[in-house]
Amino acid sequence: MTNTNDRLFPAIVAVLALLAGFYAYSATSATGTDASRAEGGSPSIEAPLQAPPEAEKVVEETPKPPAAPKPLTYQGALELYGDRRIQFVSCHGTPGSMVLGKGAKFMLDNRDKKAHTVKVGTTAYKLGALNFAIATAREVGTFNVTCDGAGAATIQVQP
Repeated sequence: MTNTNDRLFPAIVAVLALLAGFYAYSATSATGTDASRAEGGSPSIEAPLQAPPEAEKVVEETPKPPAAPKPLTYQGALELYGDRRIQFVSCHGTPGSMVLGKGAKFMLDNRDKKAHTVKVGTTAYKLGALNFAIATAREVGTFNVTCDGAGAATIQVQP
């Protein structure tokens, strides 16, 4: 009988060791830990890999250049400067005179199908056919407005 016990005991120990190893292996696979990892060994292939936490992203926006102003339409100019407008038809300015404060803007409006050069004092404006320009009353005084060199109107600029 001892002969059978001598053979049975090592077989039982071997089976228990295999069961313990299988249990330990399945437990590490389920939790993602590995005893060899804790001891500085390489992780098993079946262990799930965890992605490192993402660093907080700092996004710096590049300042956008200011948008170019939209060109002023004729209708828009009439709405803004309708009461401060000299209209030229056949190079005759209407109204014939205007009083403005220093720094005020006003409209020079060419309604001819031909381009004209309009001067306010010594400042010249080339107005295309059926086109306009916006001028600024920069100095105090009385200024002649000419169209192609002929008198057309007068502007008086007050402080």
